[in-house]
Amino acid sequence: MVRVILLTATWCPTCPPVKRFWENLADEQDIEYTEVDIESPEGTLLREEHHVQMVPSTIINNRLYFSGMPEKQRATGIIRALRESGQ
Repeated sequence: MVRVILLTATWCPTCPPVKRFWENLADEQDIEYTEVDIESPEGTLLREEHHVQMVPSTIINNRLYFSGMPEKQRATGIIRALRESGQ
């Protein structure tokens, strides 16, 4: 299963549309989607582990792929490739 984590912040104006993007994609694709506040303990660990510089940031299968709004074609391509590779 492809796991998507979206790092967000309550003060971030770009986060709500990116959250909707991943929620919609999760409805279309078979992915596990989670949103994590960057200021929470889990968010702090993820931010440090992946050297996150901005929110929103998207981690897919434990790798940072996007900062800001993802392009749908690229996001679906990454999900498809990870699924096909069994990662």
